[in-house]
Amino acid sequence: MAAEGRPHLRALTGLRFVAAFQVLAYHGLGAGPGSAWWMRALVGSGYVGVGLFFVLSGFVLTYTYHDSLRDGTATRGAFVAARVARIYPVYLLSLLVALPPLFWLVASKGVRMQYGWLAGLTGMYAGLLQAWDPRRACVMNCPAWSLSDEAFFYLAFLFVLPVVARWGLRRLMTAAVVAYALALLAPLLYLVLRPDGAVPATPDARVSQAYWLAVVKYNPLIRLPEFVMGVIAGRLFLLEDGGTRRWHAWLEAGAVGVLAAVLLASPAIPYPLMHNGLLAPAFAALVSALARGAGPVSRVLATRALVRLGAASFALYILHVPLLAWMSRGYRTFGVAQPAQPWHFLIFAAGSIAISLVVFDTVEEPGRRLLRRLLVRRRAESGRAEERSVIGIGAGGSE
Repeated sequence: MAAEGRPHLRALTGLRFVAAFQVLAYHGLGAGPGSAWWMRALVGSGYVGVGLFFVLSGFVLTYTYHDSLRDGTATRGAFVAARVARIYPVYLLSLLVALPPLFWLVASKGVRMQYGWLAGLTGMYAGLLQAWDPRRACVMNCPAWSLSDEAFFYLAFLFVLPVVARWGLRRLMTAAVVAYALALLAPLLYLVLRPDGAVPATPDARVSQAYWLAVVKYNPLIRLPEFVMGVIAGRLFLLEDGGTRRWHAWLEAGAVGVLAAVLLASPAIPYPLMHNGLLAPAFAALVSALARGAGPVSRVLATRALVRLGAASFALYILHVPLLAWMSRGYRTFGVAQPAQPWHFLIFAAGSIAISLVVFDTVEEPGRRLLRRLLVRRRAESGRAEERSVIGIGAGGSE
């Protein structure tokens, strides 16, 4: 059984909602020039929530499967089936919801619809392959690129975990330093070589269309070190003898402080570094501290309301961009003027959260159970309480 008898990491479930909401605010709020500087900094750096998801995913999978994959209680096939069952029902729904807005976008630009191209694009997204092609990674539903990365991470996890699980403290710390260096390598090379020419520090429209920057941002191999840092953090967490100590609370406070300071300073930090891996050590420290539940932040995140929202955060994350397109279309269809900010964002956020809760209850959970029955034999299931007894992970990403 996966993580049989281990406690539910409630604060990490609540953290998932915070990360998903950060990405939602990045896409839906938009802090203009008239906004306070701190608002522009925090909202404008909301894309870093994707990196948090990557680290969190590696940590939780290690916490969940560290023993069962090593002792054979969970087979590799059962692990892969469990991951597919976990993400695919809502992911498929997101593609169905995203298709009409794609038609509208193409039609609005007067482009003749090429159905062969659309079929190929849909197949690429359905197969979770879009992140390997930087020209396609953000076309149909931009946040879905991170699911393409996660699919690769799941396969890599089956080979990374047996190695990491054998290491002691010294090797783990060395590996963490190496992984962090690799996480920063591509963005640093990009900044030095400038293959797309001069790139502004902020993620404006021209930046998002730069080919080589898209490779750096989306390519699963380039983003893998962040996930591996989460795996290492999970292994270090399991090496401890359990319980909480005073320094865990200090670690939580320190990680929150570092993250807040860097996010506020983000306009002065090169965008490729902020997008890729710069905050990975702080994310790993935060996740480890929150898992201990030693400080006030973890207690807030572990409240019933945030745990409930965190459980539905995958739906919130993967559906919010298509929902934003549908919302904009609805205003035009009914001849209603789009409300000014912040009312537009409040309506969008409240509606997206409400829909995510409904989708979690009516699509995600029933779909997960159905797919598990179809994909996994009962005697080979890798823990019926896999995500319920620990935490649900459906990583995501956006910009």
